[in-house]
Amino acid sequence: MNPVKLVGAAMLSLVIAGCASTRPEDFAVSDRHEEIALQEKISTVSYRGLNVRCEEGALPGVYVAAREDAEGVYYFGKDRTIWMTNAMVQPKPRLQMGGIYVPKNGAKPPRFFYIFEQEAHVVDSLDKVVQQRADQVALAPGAGPNIVGTVIGGALVAGIIANNVGKIEMYPPIDDAELGRKIRAAIRPATAAR
Repeated sequence: MNPVKLVGAAMLSLVIAGCASTRPEDFAVSDRHEEIALQEKISTVSYRGLNVRCEEGALPGVYVAAREDAEGVYYFGKDRTIWMTNAMVQPKPRLQMGGIYVPKNGAKPPRFFYIFEQEAHVVDSLDKVVQQRADQVALAPGAGPNIVGTVIGGALVAGIIANNVGKIEMYPPIDDAELGRKIRAAIRPATAAR
């Protein structure tokens, strides 16, 4: 791995490690029979750190209310449905397991979240992933994509990563008010066939 990218990845991991995180099983099981149904991929762009372009988003699909805390509900997607890019250390889309966190207070914006893992599942094109998922659903409902991952290198990064594997990490709140309304409008009663 390029030394500049290794240092960038280490800095990113330190920032992530410094954020409050917990494991999904630490939250209460949600008794809400709700889901968020996204017909298309959605995302938000922000500039963080040294004006680095960061984008996080969710792929089309169903996100089921599975866990909650006092402040909001965690809607989990199937497979790796959350994605991110970071112009400095992760220019290609990285797919992650996770979902959408929706605060119970309607004035607070939703957030994307992911489950921290050691492997980086990187793809060249999100559009190809969306099409692959659509094809798989049409051929065999419930099938997930087969995406080959790459391992992040570096002993420093590896030590930080090991401590956070399996924890929920939150992306910043979604600043785009229209996207926040779109997410809330996509909440519906959960379908029985799951």
